[in-house]
Amino acid sequence: MDEKKQSIDSIDNNNEDQLEVPKKGRYPRSVAFIIGNEFCERFSYYGAKAILVIFFTQILRYNDDEATEYYHIFAMACYFTPVIGAIIADSLLGKFRTIFYISILYAIGNIVLSYASFEEERWITWIGLVCIALGTGGIKPCVSAFGGDQFGPGMEKQLQKFFSLFYISINAGSLLSTFITPILREDVQCFDQTSCYPLAFGVPAVLMCVALALFVLGRFLTNYVMIPPKKDSVVVQVVSCVFTSLSRKWFKRMPKRDHWLDYADDKFDATTIADIKAVMRVLFLYLPLPIFWALFDQQGSRWTLQATKMDGAIGGYRLKPDQIQVVNPILIILFIPVFEYGVYPLFAKFNFLKKPLQRIVCGGVLAAVAFTICGFFQLTIESELPPILNANEFHLTIANGLDTEITLTNPVLFPAESTKTIGKYNILVKQNVNSKDLPQELLYLDIAFTTTVGLCSSTEPPTKIRLDSSVEKGGVLYITEDICGEDKVLQTYNFDGKFDIMDKPADGGALTAVVFNFKGITDIPDKGANVEFRFTNSEFTKDFKPKHINDTGEQQYIGFVPYNELDIHLGGEYTLEFLKSPNDSQVKPDTIKKDLDLKQGGSYIIVAHYDNGKFDANVHNLVTPNSVSMFWQIIQYLVITAGEIMFSITGLEFSYSQAPASMKSVLQAAWLLTVAFGNLIIVIISSAKIFEYQHWDSGDGLAMRGAGSASASRGSLVLAQVFLFCSAVREWCSLIEKHTIHLKECSLLLWPCIPAHNTSNTCAKISYEFFFFGGLMVADMIVFAIMAYFYVPYQPFTGGTENNITFDANEEKKPYLNGNADKELNASTERNGISNDAFHEEDTKF
Repeated sequence: MDEKKQSIDSIDNNNEDQLEVPKKGRYPRSVAFIIGNEFCERFSYYGAKAILVIFFTQILRYNDDEATEYYHIFAMACYFTPVIGAIIADSLLGKFRTIFYISILYAIGNIVLSYASFEEERWITWIGLVCIALGTGGIKPCVSAFGGDQFGPGMEKQLQKFFSLFYISINAGSLLSTFITPILREDVQCFDQTSCYPLAFGVPAVLMCVALALFVLGRFLTNYVMIPPKKDSVVVQVVSCVFTSLSRKWFKRMPKRDHWLDYADDKFDATTIADIKAVMRVLFLYLPLPIFWALFDQQGSRWTLQATKMDGAIGGYRLKPDQIQVVNPILIILFIPVFEYGVYPLFAKFNFLKKPLQRIVCGGVLAAVAFTICGFFQLTIESELPPILNANEFHLTIANGLDTEITLTNPVLFPAESTKTIGKYNILVKQNVNSKDLPQELLYLDIAFTTTVGLCSSTEPPTKIRLDSSVEKGGVLYITEDICGEDKVLQTYNFDGKFDIMDKPADGGALTAVVFNFKGITDIPDKGANVEFRFTNSEFTKDFKPKHINDTGEQQYIGFVPYNELDIHLGGEYTLEFLKSPNDSQVKPDTIKKDLDLKQGGSYIIVAHYDNGKFDANVHNLVTPNSVSMFWQIIQYLVITAGEIMFSITGLEFSYSQAPASMKSVLQAAWLLTVAFGNLIIVIISSAKIFEYQHWDSGDGLAMRGAGSASASRGSLVLAQVFLFCSAVREWCSLIEKHTIHLKECSLLLWPCIPAHNTSNTCAKISYEFFFFGGLMVADMIVFAIMAYFYVPYQPFTGGTENNITFDANEEKKPYLNGNADKELNASTERNGISNDAFHEEDTKF
């Protein structure tokens, strides 16, 4: 959560031109409103961001890759826009009016997002997210700076206390919202839904409105110190100088200069150019830094999506996938004093981690370690995933709702034996059916069955059932019977495939579909129009009616409940109740319940039936439930948070010590841009689909899916081969399969990449991506270490030669952090009593 550290650094130290200076006196009362505003705004931002990626997958129905891309596009916008906000505040409106006007847009964005979650409209969602990105980014560089403006000369101690409170408000807002909004999302039911995203987004919207109200209220109840904007923003000045210098160097014939920035020496004074040169040297070191943020910011996307496929149960509580993100702000608060007073002094005894660039490299390596750990966990998770669909493929699930076995015939679906038998109340799963293999004449299943005594007729001739080969993901074909009448009617239903019952639930719950056979219940009016089911446990109740929609869109007959209506948020012990109609005297109250054990991350088809005066249900598990505990993710959070402390905080400290006082705001803007570019890298890699899934069918693809998981010990084999072996063999197989080697035989060479129990061989993608990012981070830190070794430290320019002035080691020392948010750093040689020669001129290098 890097902006917690960055936002507190935005005081402009170049106040010589300020027209109004606050007077020394009592602690400003206006600060309370600014801190309250920051708490509410951070609650709003982090609350909405915490649940965003699951909202994309669960409500807007983006797949995991799309959700990741759009999440990071939003995050990228949130870090590009602070530059715009800083320019507006410095040059046009001033800090107060910038915060006020942009906060209105911010609040509107939150309200629109809450409304979009009710309508479930993508385009409305993006209107809200654009407004939020402009809002949070626009005020990010202004709020802490505006708070600092309230303190006058001689109020350094009060200013330090303000930053401590400001930092606490940021962490408190983010921590509370990250924990609370997932509860509002999942545990509250509203608008006849099993979740309540309008409330989960609505509470942050209310908090943003409160933040705006507090900010305005402070204007009327206290005397804000408001400094007029300057004529020229420092950021604009730097951009102008760079643009002028480059354009003249490249496009104009001018005498050669010693440095390319000197081409603008007639428009900018020597001190300004010298300061910009110092900034350029630091910005050169910034070039490798976006890779770190490309790893770090995936906590809210890939890591959260990984958590949806893990088991969050601990005791009687289930941690929600988006709640695991709360570990980061908790660890940040705990780790800062631990590192300052424990880790750094300890390693300093061994002459290690004394210099800031060493710490940055170490932090980057820790991020790589965190992603390697994450990759190993992902390997075990992927061993539980269902087979991946290739182009033109779908999964076909056939549920027999009859009280007799049925025989199915199709030479394409069942090439070996031509027929398959499904027992009564049982299911059959045919994975990876290729629609191109099913010509029109084979789009039918021949079905034969013999009924038991008591039905409308004793036997039925073979019946043809049409298959829907146009489904996009997965189809469910259920077979049951009509209520007894003059003629028996075989009831079938082709699920439309919009949702894949062979997929993992989007939010880590359980997916269910219910097939019901009405045999034996003869007194239901309107052919079951009043029949209802109910899922219940200690925290969840959901009533639903079975549905069957005919080709004209009318409700023709009731007998099937699509699983997308029963996205069970909590795995565990459930009761399935059959709520009889008022006129049904045959169903006894003690025979209408069935206890179920639904596991988190599993997908189930429940065949409910009423035989011999007793209600019962057969539960069939299609997708393996989650078995890897979500609490294992704490390990990777521990490692990456340690990396954040060493990388982000130290990086800011080093940057500020190496920047001229007039250029600190430029470096803050540049630091935020490294975060933006890091998110851009994620978008590029995810959208490029470097590590595509590739599927080989081992056998006829027919499987009775059940519980089980592969051994994690195979992970070491995958790690050794993940970068070269799998991709090389895939290409090799593709090349020669047409000539000499059968595809199935070729796929055997890929056994180290394949979970042992999967009937469908799949080289996993996300684990590859995690290992790739970890390797990329290591390579990036090697490059950074080389750049740091040759880095020339900054020395203030006094009008002579640029590099002949040393740091003043006798200037007043300022404590670093110690629970405080003050990062207004200088070039002192001591931090919290620890000798730190990283800030001497001769030791600023790596």
